[in-house]
Amino acid sequence: MSSPKPSSPSSPSLGRAPLSATRVALADSGTPGVGQRLEFTARGERVPARWLQPTSEAGPSPLAIIIHDENEAACLPVLERYHADRVATLDMNWPLAGSRRSPKMSLRLLEALASPEESPVHALLLRQFRAQAEEEFACLVEVAQERAPSTIQGVDFILTPERERNPDGVQALFSPLGEPRHSQGVPLAQAPEKLLDFLDSLTP
Repeated sequence: MSSPKPSSPSSPSLGRAPLSATRVALADSGTPGVGQRLEFTARGERVPARWLQPTSEAGPSPLAIIIHDENEAACLPVLERYHADRVATLDMNWPLAGSRRSPKMSLRLLEALASPEESPVHALLLRQFRAQAEEEFACLVEVAQERAPSTIQGVDFILTPERERNPDGVQALFSPLGEPRHSQGVPLAQAPEKLLDFLDSLTP
């Protein structure tokens, strides 16, 4: 989401860029087992994600999908809890958050979240953020179903305002949220609707 783009329908058959995933072994995933970096295309943007398999035992492990705003290098407690229970994880950042933060566009997103009705540019940026988040989630689920079609345990949506700062370090990126939010273990069938609710809650 480097710059606003025209809106396009978000569905498996319309507005979807061809899905591609490149799997590169992680040198240090921070957990025992297998770690891989995945990349896919969503609305023309290359999006990174991680697959962490905490055990090397035969047979599939349950999988949790996590979307969060923490840098990849940081230790994320929710990942540790899943791995302690021998649950694999597939995680990525929200657009313009965590490791995907942009000095220019993340600040513009902050301004749009703080005053969504101030200008047509703010309204457009919020629509693009929402469309990008929806499309990325659909692509991530598609990747997960290719790898573990019958073992997806649930989905977590996490926003932690105190961790995300704009380039000047003054305001939290998702400051309209107030307290950190964590929707944990959402059943996959309910996750698209829950994602919409989560995105709806971002603006005052």
